[in-house]
Amino acid sequence: RQGRTMSVPEFREILLRETERHLGKLEKAALAEDGTGELPNLPELRRLANSMSDNILNRLTDHAASWGVDADVINGTDNSESKERSGEGASLFADGASPGRAQLEARCRELEVLLQQRRMEEERRKEEVLSRFKAEYDTILRQREQELEEVRQAATFDPEAEVSDADAAKMQEFTEQVQRIQGQIEKTKDAVGKLDGKKKGLEKIEGQQRKAVHPIEALLASTIDGNHDEEDQALADKIRHGEQVCKRMRRLAAGA
Repeated sequence: RQGRTMSVPEFREILLRETERHLGKLEKAALAEDGTGELPNLPELRRLANSMSDNILNRLTDHAASWGVDADVINGTDNSESKERSGEGASLFADGASPGRAQLEARCRELEVLLQQRRMEEERRKEEVLSRFKAEYDTILRQREQELEEVRQAATFDPEAEVSDADAAKMQEFTEQVQRIQGQIEKTKDAVGKLDGKKKGLEKIEGQQRKAVHPIEALLASTIDGNHDEEDQALADKIRHGEQVCKRMRRLAAGA
């Protein structure tokens, strides 16, 4: 279709085809990874892609006149062969970018936004869970330490004084209770330590993820037009990486 302006219906068909093609790639990647091929967020991804396509096509229609493009051509209602031969109207891809690449870039941006939202939500939930658990463990630890101190004070006795059988039994009971409380305190301290360690580990992972090169920046930084299949594969790899990050964060949050 070189030499003429593509119509909105043609764009819509291309965008829909590219959307389904790349969603299919994601499903195959999920099948290879976990054997199920299930993508819980697939309907949302499809909705976002279709919504983005509609917004783009609406803008094309709204700005056709200001861009010097015949509205009838944009809407696919002008069948004039002379206009096709002469190339009347500005080409929507005058810069040489392919519709497939444009769609991939748009889809990658959508997934990046979705991934950022998921990360923020996972981080918020993780902080809530860790803060709640740590507060509970700290409260339990203080209670156990207070109980231990009370038992120690109650168990104070004069070693030179005569001890009756009842007192000896009571001292034995106190000793056992102290040992139980000490064991509970140690377990609570271990739990708090593990919780802090897990929190630091998650913060380290988040720091490493934030340092990663943004896929869109890496894509736009390239000025060499290579084979479209290779570009598609590179973008698909970035999309697949985003999905894996989402899954990994969900598993980490579930383990917290």
